[in-house]
Amino acid sequence: MSRADWALLAACAVLLAPLWLWLGRALLRRAPAGDGPAAVPFGAAARMQLARDCALYRRLPRPERARVESIALELLARHRFRGCEGLVVSASMARLVAVQAAILVLARGAGAYDALGAVLLYPDEFMASQEDVDEAGVVSDRAEPVAGQTLDTSGILLAWPEVLAGAREGGGYNVAVHEFAHFLDHASAGALSSPDDAVRRGLLVRELEALRAQVERGEQTLIDPYAAMDEAEFFAVASEHFIGEPRALRSAHPELHALLVQCYGFDPASWPAAPGQPAGPAG
Repeated sequence: MSRADWALLAACAVLLAPLWLWLGRALLRRAPAGDGPAAVPFGAAARMQLARDCALYRRLPRPERARVESIALELLARHRFRGCEGLVVSASMARLVAVQAAILVLARGAGAYDALGAVLLYPDEFMASQEDVDEAGVVSDRAEPVAGQTLDTSGILLAWPEVLAGAREGGGYNVAVHEFAHFLDHASAGALSSPDDAVRRGLLVRELEALRAQVERGEQTLIDPYAAMDEAEFFAVASEHFIGEPRALRSAHPELHALLVQCYGFDPASWPAAPGQPAGPAG
């Protein structure tokens, strides 16, 4: 393919990305409540599947696991989990997403997602429109493949292979946790990523600026450099590390870890260590 053909393809992707987002929003609006896999109480087979596919589920202590299962069942009963581009969403797929979403609201309950329209699963990464702002303040649109996107509070879009990979791997990358953290931030009108409280906001700003400085110096960072984009991305990525590798986050960023404990109302660093992760102090 010639350079001119690639340029034409890129231009078409930019033009079509808003159309795909519009179609996604239309699906979110039109799908009837309860559309998708039925919410069935967790049995032995479901728990075995989760233990195999979800590192976070394996780490949950028994009381927290029961609470997460209860919240996940509410989410499955009240919200829509639908496939796009020919993907058929099975009960086990919807359950895996719901459990990870439920962990984030362990202290708050399923009501934290009341405004959620639907969760759309794609068979692979999908094109999304992104805004770029140059040094002169000029805004331009571009389209790029993404693994997840949160459409304000109308819904969440996820690439299923990335969901499954992040769930199985554990650690600091988890696209489901990332997008559901974005949703909770949107639902709070940005109060999680940009809190009104001066002390909390000051801490988040300092952590973000410190990360940006490390990235500019080419240093290795615990928090994924993608978090340096802006306050909202910093909160979502920090949430991934908080849930997936809490001991490492607490060790490297103790104040940030403590702030996220306040935000979410629980401390996953007190849970059993993931396989291969140093146990460290549980307090």
